[in-house]
Amino acid sequence: MVQEFVPGGDLYSLLKGIRRLPERHAALMVAQIVQALSHLHRLGILHRDLKSENVLITARGHLKLIDFGLAADELEILSTPSATEGRRLVPSGTIERWQAAVLHRQQEKRKIIK
Repeated sequence: MVQEFVPGGDLYSLLKGIRRLPERHAALMVAQIVQALSHLHRLGILHRDLKSENVLITARGHLKLIDFGLAADELEILSTPSATEGRRLVPSGTIERWQAAVLHRQQEKRKIIK
């Protein structure tokens, strides 16, 4: 998989280097992360690996979530029984499958809206 270059590095390295963010910067970063997660949840995707190492900072200071390796389709988790807890907690398939599932869900939502 190829990803675009994001020159700002990751949030972990930033926090490690400066130890503390000014409150207004922290609030903006938290708001961006919440907005990204809300968007994913509206699409039925659970990220499940949110940590500072998986948040990249663009040259303009915007944040990007990465590493969807543990991401899962909400419907698949809720409908697939697990041998231990009654719920499946690990994703199956490849990233291509997840991308296709997201596109399919978006198309279905458009049909409903029209």
